[in-house]
Amino acid sequence: MKLLALLLLVAAGASAECLEVAAGPIGSPREDLLRLAELTGAAPVQPELFRRWSGHTEGFLCSDLAPHPGVLQETLKPLLEFLPLESRSYFNSGYADDRNDGALWQGRGLSTELDGGFRLRWKFLSAAFAPVVAWQQNRSFYAPPNTLPGYSPYANPFNNGQIDLPLRMGPGSFSTIDPGQSYVRADLFNMAVGFATENLWWGPGTRNSLLMTNSGPGFPHFFLGTSKPQDIWIGWLEVQIVEGRLKQSDYFVDDPTRNRRLLSAIMFNYEPRWIPGLFIGATRVFVDRIPPEGLPAGDYFTRLFEGVGYQNNSNDNQLGSVYARWVFPSAQLEIYGEFARDDYGQDFEDYVQDPGHSSSYMFGMQKMLAFGSHWVRFVAEETNTLQKPVPDPTRATPIFYTHFDERQGYTNGGQSLGAGIGPQADSEYAAVDWFYQRGRAGIWFERVLRNDRYFNDFVHLREDEDAEIGMGFRGLHSFREFDVDWSVELAKRYNLNFGGDVPTWKWQLGITWWPGRTLAASQLLPGPRQ
Repeated sequence: MKLLALLLLVAAGASAECLEVAAGPIGSPREDLLRLAELTGAAPVQPELFRRWSGHTEGFLCSDLAPHPGVLQETLKPLLEFLPLESRSYFNSGYADDRNDGALWQGRGLSTELDGGFRLRWKFLSAAFAPVVAWQQNRSFYAPPNTLPGYSPYANPFNNGQIDLPLRMGPGSFSTIDPGQSYVRADLFNMAVGFATENLWWGPGTRNSLLMTNSGPGFPHFFLGTSKPQDIWIGWLEVQIVEGRLKQSDYFVDDPTRNRRLLSAIMFNYEPRWIPGLFIGATRVFVDRIPPEGLPAGDYFTRLFEGVGYQNNSNDNQLGSVYARWVFPSAQLEIYGEFARDDYGQDFEDYVQDPGHSSSYMFGMQKMLAFGSHWVRFVAEETNTLQKPVPDPTRATPIFYTHFDERQGYTNGGQSLGAGIGPQADSEYAAVDWFYQRGRAGIWFERVLRNDRYFNDFVHLREDEDAEIGMGFRGLHSFREFDVDWSVELAKRYNLNFGGDVPTWKWQLGITWWPGRTLAASQLLPGPRQ
């Protein structure tokens, strides 16, 4: 009842202390609602530029909107809490479409997962054990075999053998057990250090992001950084370093000398003191092929601080991005964008002369509008990883997310680390959602163009592009201790994998049980102030 009373005060514009509210994992409806609460003035505005569940186990609902209210307070006694039990199922009638679903593989047919676990907090320590168990039917559909010597026939044939993105995960159904959103961390003196297998999200996007999303399974990694934005007088600064190991799928290439990889990344986020609500960030990533003799010890950390034009190791793939998010709570609006490159620059002059070389971009917006006692959300997002070749005889243009030596590309377990649409792709997405007291209902449209570079290099025939258009309906309803979220989409893929046209329908059903819950997740978003 205390939380409900606070929400009424917030909606009425009364002063109140910030109250901690448990958030959900990356991409969950609860995380989405807490971000929208920032736009409506019900929660302090947070950067939201590099997100992990262990660092966002709480949201804040309050009317005293001081920025960055802090991390969870330390508990004097050990606090053990069971995580909600969640069942999530997907069905694709025509072909695989795997995006933003973590360790699960959404092949053709039915895919279903179950996750749960527990979380422990004590003083400055916190940990969670949150595994995922999944089963994937993985039925067949039109997918031309990869005929490159040494490659699995299920390996992707459209990227010169330089990325581990199988069109199908083998010949039949299979099961998956993954550690999921598990972690252990310590937060002390505004510094966080820990080890995790949880999904990460870098950048401000909601549907896609260029360098890190939850489209694939999380990877085991160590992290070190700030626990919350640090006041540096001219604004607030966040920093985080990640070192982790990536795995190869079972359906790529059999070469044990090339299947070990190291991911090293450093992220910065800055909010100017004089422009509240503006967040500017940058990420730099190295993916190294670890040779049989191993890497020099210095390669694990020092390369993160190399100059932007420095090439120390031709075996690695260097990626970088800059991004921004600008939130206007008075207008219930946020705009955001990201620009990334997937190839090192020779020097600073190279970046000036050819800034678009091997680049991709994403931009979008969210707008909340008050309709009576309800909110309506509009969201639109454009993502482009096409990388059309340019006639430059002095420099080849690589396909985004791929690398000539680190052949698995920017993937983990055969799924994309970056945007779920993958390389050589373009996506336009728009949605409208209506929020009521115990849930939301909405509609969305999306167009996705795939394998465009391959089309330009080898196909050329007009109206033979591999493109999909779809429209879907979705909803979320909360009652007592349960949340039910669902979606149904009708789509058509023209020239699927440069074969025939394939219509499809897709549905998703999620049921989450929150034992002992007194307030539904959908009620975290107070109605407009009257």
